[in-house]
Amino acid sequence: MSDEHTSHPFAGPLAAMEAEIAAAEARGEPVMPQAHAMVARLRELMQALDGLNASLGTGPAPDAAPDATPDPSGDERAPD
Repeated sequence: MSDEHTSHPFAGPLAAMEAEIAAAEARGEPVMPQAHAMVARLRELMQALDGLNASLGTGPAPDAAPDATPDPSGDERAPD
């Protein structure tokens, strides 16, 4: 798994699936093609969600500074 998704909510389950697949293959056990497809689809989903968040401004873009995150309240006005 790449480092780009280490803080993603699906990173843990993805890592667990990848580890289980790798362990089964290392033991010489057959792994259903659907398991590999599920991992690939989860990666695609994570990338799509990251892109959606970045385009909506609801999360920092991959190259954005941490202070560039919008106010979660959505109110960009200065406080009174």
